[in-house]
Amino acid sequence: MSEEKANESEVPLTPEQRIELLESKVDKNRVFLLFFALILTVTISATVTAFVIYSFGGVSSNNSDASDDIANTIAGQKELLEQYDLRLAELNAHIKSFENRIDNNANSTIQQVLIEQEQAKQRFMETVRSAVYDLAHMVPGSRSWLELYTEQLEDATTKSAMREKQLKELKTAKPIDKSDSFFGDDF
Repeated sequence: MSEEKANESEVPLTPEQRIELLESKVDKNRVFLLFFALILTVTISATVTAFVIYSFGGVSSNNSDASDDIANTIAGQKELLEQYDLRLAELNAHIKSFENRIDNNANSTIQQVLIEQEQAKQRFMETVRSAVYDLAHMVPGSRSWLELYTEQLEDATTKSAMREKQLKELKTAKPIDKSDSFFGDDF
C-alpha cells in the first residue's frame, strides 16, 4: 500500500481531481467550523448567564434566611386566614340576625294588621248583635231567632277575641298552644 501512495503522489493530478480534492477539504473544514462555532456560542451563553445571575444577586448564600422568611410569611398568612374565617363566621351570624329582624319587622306589620282586623270584626259583630236585638223588639214573635243569632254571634265574637289574644301573644313571643281553634278548622 505504501507503494500505491507513493505512486499516487508522483502522478500528476488533473484539474478536475484537484477541484474535487479541494472541495472535500472545504466540506470538512466547514463542518469543523460549524461545530466550533456551536461550542463557542454555548460557552459564551453560559458565561453571560452566570455573570447576569451573579451580578443581580440571583444566587444567595443565605438560603436558610430565605427559608426562614418564607416560613414566617406562611405562618403570618395562616394567622390572617384564621382571622378572616372568624370574621366571616361573625358576619354570617350578623346576616342571620338581620334576616330575622327583617322577617320580624314584616311579621309585626302583618300581626298588627291582623289584630286590627279582629278588632274590626268584633266591633261589627257587636253592631250586628245590637241590630238583631232592635229588630227582635220591633217584629212580634221574633224572640226565638234572636236567641239563635245571639248565640252564633257570641261564639264568633269569642273566637275572634281568642285570635286577637293569640296574635298579641305572638307579638310578645309567648308560646302558642296549637291545639286552639285558631289553628284548627275555623282558621
